[in-house]
Amino acid sequence: IDRAFDRGLLTFDEDYGVVLSKRLRDEINTATFDCSLLKIEGEKLRMPKRFLPAEEAMEWHRERGFRET
Repeated sequence: IDRAFDRGLLTFDEDYGVVLSKRLRDEINTATFDCSLLKIEGEKLRMPKRFLPAEEAMEWHRERGFRET
């Protein structure tokens, strides 16, 4: 999940639900193995008790870091 997020293939919506890029979904659908990322699409991020994600950073990632296609 971390690697997909860092590469812009996965992000979180305003409610911290998992959003997968079309490119990642297409790659997963053609893979010969089961991928757990499809199973978590739409699931909410479990928030840590400390060090919450910065809303500004998450917004930046959605708008500039996420590669939807």
